[in-house]
Amino acid sequence: MYTFSSDLSKLEYDEFAQKHKNTTFFQSSQWALVKNNWTPIYTGVYKDNKLVAASLILKRKLLFKYSFLYSPRGPLLDFENKELLSFFLENLKGVAKAHSALSLTLDPYIIRAKYSMSQAIKDQAKITYDDSIVEYFEKADFNHKSLGLELHDTIQPRFQPTIYFDEAADFKNSRGYKNGIKARNSSVKIKRINLEDIDEFLAVIEKTEEHQNINLRGRTYFENLLTSFKDKSLISIAYLDLKAELESLVLRKSDMEKRLENPNMREGRRREYESQLEKLKKDLVYINEQQKIHGDQVNVAGVLALRSDSRSELLYAGMDRDFQNYLGSNLNYVDAMDWSIEADCTALCLGGSSGHFNDGISRFKSSFDPILEEYIGEFIFVNKKILNSIFNMMLKLREKITYKPNN
Repeated sequence: MYTFSSDLSKLEYDEFAQKHKNTTFFQSSQWALVKNNWTPIYTGVYKDNKLVAASLILKRKLLFKYSFLYSPRGPLLDFENKELLSFFLENLKGVAKAHSALSLTLDPYIIRAKYSMSQAIKDQAKITYDDSIVEYFEKADFNHKSLGLELHDTIQPRFQPTIYFDEAADFKNSRGYKNGIKARNSSVKIKRINLEDIDEFLAVIEKTEEHQNINLRGRTYFENLLTSFKDKSLISIAYLDLKAELESLVLRKSDMEKRLENPNMREGRRREYESQLEKLKKDLVYINEQQKIHGDQVNVAGVLALRSDSRSELLYAGMDRDFQNYLGSNLNYVDAMDWSIEADCTALCLGGSSGHFNDGISRFKSSFDPILEEYIGEFIFVNKKILNSIFNMMLKLREKITYKPNN
């Protein structure tokens, strides 16, 4: 016999959620603290006084008594147990009605397919889809949202490139990982910063905002993230040691000039070395200029990651494109992998991707040879059909008004 509760304590909820095989920081009380303009509702199902299913529902108040409900990467349960799933869904509909919700959106951690991202980019991936779960949601009046390919088609990304750390994982042989190690062996270094140094990360993020003509989050949001997740958060900053790079360039230039003193050198090799020498001279001028501006160090890239007890995910990343050839972003990703492994995580999600895989960030993520997790998408129970339709039309109008195309 199942019983339902929409009033779990945070402690009981977190104890269940953190141990679940599909655990994610989105389904945690810490995430509810981050989303402090939403009200958390901790729901669950008991069998014989034991919690067997749970879901964090976030409530956003609208005009008058109405609201919008959303469960990020929830609910958490054994989806093979169709009786439990049906019971939970029926009771979640009751929660929507009790809170006068226009709709309740579920975004469950259900993967419909896994395949190589690098093969998908080449259109060579062999993909087997499993959509069998859809009918059980639809029987419970949760409509399956059409499977779009754009990042903005769903609240959370439907495509997630993921690095697994099991024994069979070969990510260290990927081009992206090797470039990160190459950066670390040169003049690029890593520092992990705390809340008091958040300005350094914000400055890197602003570089990305300027280049892509987008607006990411503000200081308060990032401070809230770090305060809520504490040791389960990472800010990794890649910086270029300008003093060390200058010393390296001087030595390499001197070495190249000595090589060119060889009168017996083949003409083809001589032209190659002369070209390298010209580049070294230009790099010396550039680094000298940058040292005058920045001093001995300049931050070139940064990432922010969060983790649950078993998985981690990159949430935000930025870089200074003036220094992109120094591979700081690659080293950030390597550091996020190191941090995840240190915490005994089984996998690191590299953030979302579109389903087209034709943008620069997708190609960059693909260089780490991740497995692409394609999620089943969102299921929506519409409680107030007319009001929900009006609400969605207003949202689309707002998106058109506020949309800024990249230049």
